[in-house]
Amino acid sequence: MTITYANAWRQNDPKLEQDAIALWTELSALPKGQSPDERAKELSVVAYEDGKVIALTTMIVQRLQQVRQDFAFVRVLVAPGHRLQSLSTDLMRESRKVIEAYALAHQEEKLAGMGAVFQAPGLGKNPIGIGGGTVLVGYTDEGYQVRIAWFDHFKVPPVMAQQ
Repeated sequence: MTITYANAWRQNDPKLEQDAIALWTELSALPKGQSPDERAKELSVVAYEDGKVIALTTMIVQRLQQVRQDFAFVRVLVAPGHRLQSLSTDLMRESRKVIEAYALAHQEEKLAGMGAVFQAPGLGKNPIGIGGGTVLVGYTDEGYQVRIAWFDHFKVPPVMAQQ
């Protein structure tokens, strides 16, 4: 079985959005009060196996005050039957390709990199053991790791005024 990935970032593709909504509905994955149509506008990558959506990522752009830059924060959802594979890692890699290409093409948006809040069981507060070029930059109030990966093309200004 082959897994394929579709770039959904700012594509406004009705099929990708409907497939994502179907997965969220099937898994009851959205928080109460979250509009599936609104979340669908945050899609970045959709993974398919034999024509069926099995996983996806969404992203929102947020300012990370610790480094005074904007990052695309990614969320990953993998269907239960596929969670023991390396699909989450592959999705993160694909999402980075998609958002980094977008950031390079739209440098006026000054998107510095990709970030994530790691909520994996057993990860705890240990800053060691997560690859992929991410850097630990802090913790959420709940104790989850906040990690970022800088884009290769992004250059931090040499002097930054308080913002």
